[in-house]
Amino acid sequence: MRWGGERMPKRDLDTIDLAQQKLCLADDVMVWPVRECGELVYRLEIPSLHKFYRVGYAEYVLISLLDGNTTLPEACGLAAVELGAEAPTSAQASTIARWLVRNQLAFFAGQPAPKRSQESPGRGGSALDGSAGKTLLQSVNPFWLKIPLPVSGKWVPRFANVLKPLCSLRVLAGSLLVIFIAAWQFALHSEQFLGTSVDVFDKSNWIYLLLTWVLLKMAHELAHAVVCQRMGCEVREAGVVLVLLAPLAYVDVTSCWRLADRWKRIAVSAAGMYVELVIASLAFILWLNVTDVQSKFLLDNIVWMAGVSTLVFNLNVLMRFDGYYILCDLVEIPNLAGESAAAVQNLFRRWIVGQVSEPSRFSGWRRTFVLCYGFAALIWRIIICLSLTMAAAVMFSGAGIIVSLLGIYLWFASPAKRLASFCKSLLLSDPARAIRSGICSAFGIIFLYLLLFVVPLPTAINVPAIVEYTPETLVRSGANGFVRRIHVAEGQEVESGQLLVEIENDDLLNRLEQLEIKKQQCEIEISQAVNEHDAAQTYIHRKTMDSLAEKIANLKQQVQGMRVTSPCRGKVVVRDLDVLLGTFVEEGTHLMNVADDASKEIIAMIGQDEIDEVRGMVSSDVHVCTPDWKWSSGVLEVVEPQATNELAWRALAATEGGPLPIRQSREELASSSHRLLEPMFQARILTTGETSRNLPAGIRVTAAIGYRTDPIASRVGQRISRWWQDAKAGSRVE
Repeated sequence: MRWGGERMPKRDLDTIDLAQQKLCLADDVMVWPVRECGELVYRLEIPSLHKFYRVGYAEYVLISLLDGNTTLPEACGLAAVELGAEAPTSAQASTIARWLVRNQLAFFAGQPAPKRSQESPGRGGSALDGSAGKTLLQSVNPFWLKIPLPVSGKWVPRFANVLKPLCSLRVLAGSLLVIFIAAWQFALHSEQFLGTSVDVFDKSNWIYLLLTWVLLKMAHELAHAVVCQRMGCEVREAGVVLVLLAPLAYVDVTSCWRLADRWKRIAVSAAGMYVELVIASLAFILWLNVTDVQSKFLLDNIVWMAGVSTLVFNLNVLMRFDGYYILCDLVEIPNLAGESAAAVQNLFRRWIVGQVSEPSRFSGWRRTFVLCYGFAALIWRIIICLSLTMAAAVMFSGAGIIVSLLGIYLWFASPAKRLASFCKSLLLSDPARAIRSGICSAFGIIFLYLLLFVVPLPTAINVPAIVEYTPETLVRSGANGFVRRIHVAEGQEVESGQLLVEIENDDLLNRLEQLEIKKQQCEIEISQAVNEHDAAQTYIHRKTMDSLAEKIANLKQQVQGMRVTSPCRGKVVVRDLDVLLGTFVEEGTHLMNVADDASKEIIAMIGQDEIDEVRGMVSSDVHVCTPDWKWSSGVLEVVEPQATNELAWRALAATEGGPLPIRQSREELASSSHRLLEPMFQARILTTGETSRNLPAGIRVTAAIGYRTDPIASRVGQRISRWWQDAKAGSRVE
């Protein structure tokens, strides 16, 4: 479908006293009544421009009195006689008059009638003279270049008439069934489909995507034409629009505004998206049933271009695509873009200039909706303009800078000129308001500058963590055996090398004693072999001797490990120490910790969604927050390379009030370990001595990784810089 922009007349209506002016409705404007939601309204059409407007009954009565001989106050008086209390007020009449002149529906008596252009800005727009006021530079805008096809107004309707039978109820029901089956199958096989679609957007496939896009958009626009013809309207024109040299087809179906039933107009607007969804559904069903790799890849392209692109682009209500026109009909505001832009402009004039805002033509929820839509569309337009500008700079290398500057001029020069003209006229007509607007604008600019460039924006990746003693403080059993004596108590201060626990293992001692006896026997055999000058026996016995010596050394080390000593000076940290007495422990079993308050670290649990970003923050500062909102700091030392679903700290489990969901079988209920629902990565955070002393071991904390406070502009600049460098690197590779 086709859409268009809006232009303001050269004469500033805000400086004209409408009470002294006589207006006349243009001779070529057609008016007819329709009923919408039980209310009588009137449609206005400029046939040569295919422009349509909607007014209420009270507005129509006032407009019908504008014959070129009646002033606006006189017309208000005559309307009051007929309508009584429902008649427009003077302020409302001024608003209606300005709206009529701006849209070239009326003109001032004594002036020439509006000149019409054969250019049709598109359905639902309220643009004025489509090309009469355009400069040559604007006509060859590289960001938006329209190329109508020759005599398309003749052959497109004929082709559409041939395809009219496709609009039958049987075809519609069958198509809906296909879409339903495809959606059901996609829900069942979405992971398989997405897994095979990784290479669809690879740069080597862009040419195929572009070709698929062009063919689908041709079918899309043809569907609009077919349904428009089916509804009894005409297709005036068809052609191609080049957006940064990317082709988009269009058809002019503005004649569907003549349809009194808004649901028929919605059908015309939705026809293109509907056909693309049918094509995407058929492609996905075929994708499930073919085995050829190349065929699957081509069907992948069709599904993505016909399905995803339709939902992302054509359904976007902030741009004049299908979704916008559907929204216009749903809310019954034909010129939503123009009305919303005027609402935003009036709001800024009231805030900055102090001018009394013209009363809105809408009431209730529509008034709020129009204003909100205006702000959303303004922000979206700025984003699109900047995105296309940067894309042009990258796509066309050095020439892209010139194209970008040209785009900036085309988009912002005209509004800047209108703003300058308004400021000049305001300064001459009302200096006090001009000074007010200057002061308000200065404060607004300062506020935006502070908000974007100065005010810090604190953000971080917040992950659950727990405070633990460092691995160097662990005291482990040096051998298998039974704990026979415990020489310390919980909380006791000990020195390095002080005896902590004695372990008893008679079997180990017996084995050591037997090996010592074998060693003595081997020494005797070596002496005999040497005396007998038997070199072979001497060699064999010496090898046996070496083996026995190695085994004895290992056993002596285990025997020595039966006397567990303190690895450092510190405090004994353990729970239920007396329970160990008499129990069997294996070599390496954790018995207790001997540590001071500075020997602690923080173990953080990183989810799979954050791990890629966190890996790039190793050695960066980390902010740690305790449950009582006390902050401390640390350094991210290392991130484990593999994820685990084992959770060794009960305090982090959701069953203990922690943030991590777990699952636990009956066999695991008696154990202290838990299993996470999803595997997570462990990260170690080193703390300073002061931080360690302030954080008790075992406490649950929140680690803020990648904490930053730079302002919004700095972050946006960094992202744009990275995107720019990546795009330039990609273009050099190609």
